[in-house]
Amino acid sequence: MEDSANSVVRQLAYEFAERNNFPHCFDHNTKLGGKDWLASFMKRNSQISLRVPEKTSLARMQGLNETQVMKFFDLFHKLLLKHKFSAGRMYNVDETSVATVPTKLPKILCKKGVKRVAKVVSAERGKNVTLVCSMNAIRSCYVHPAFIFPRKKMRYEFLDDAPSDLLGLANKSGWMTQELFPDDNWMTSYPGRAITETQSGKLVKDAFDRAATAGIATKGFLGTGIWPFN
Repeated sequence: MEDSANSVVRQLAYEFAERNNFPHCFDHNTKLGGKDWLASFMKRNSQISLRVPEKTSLARMQGLNETQVMKFFDLFHKLLLKHKFSAGRMYNVDETSVATVPTKLPKILCKKGVKRVAKVVSAERGKNVTLVCSMNAIRSCYVHPAFIFPRKKMRYEFLDDAPSDLLGLANKSGWMTQELFPDDNWMTSYPGRAITETQSGKLVKDAFDRAATAGIATKGFLGTGIWPFN
């Protein structure tokens, strides 16, 4: 666990014990549960794990509640019965951004006692290229992925080494308000070389070839109850 997560859980444990008058040996000065208690708690509850939360807007969080979800599925069920949609008529579309500079540094191994650990990064702000992917609920249909470049005019050398059926587009902004997903592998494979828009296709190709499988597509529809309807 990270230190911040440790502190929050230990603080909650102390407050819970105090408010419910449970006997405990937690530190009353720090008002935190003990580190040994936390380690034992995680060991006893193996179903709990530390995860990075997805950034979610307040409006989206407020809209994602049981009442709204039930309304959606009630309406969806009525439309299914009325129009008799097949799996091939149901599509899932999402987008992500490919950054030309890394925005998050991974943890690294270093010698104990070293106070300063650095990693060379680009001083530039970089650019974002939006990747849009879509698939339907049957096992054989991925719509051609599309890149949206922050350019007035499309230059087709941007698609070098990209998936063969990728569509290249251009507009002024070139990106949407989504969390960025930089790929560190390209940086380590080409040390000292800056990422430009012409490498965007190369960055995405390997990941897209792995992700664009029938199993992944159908699991998304199955897990959400869209198809088969549940």
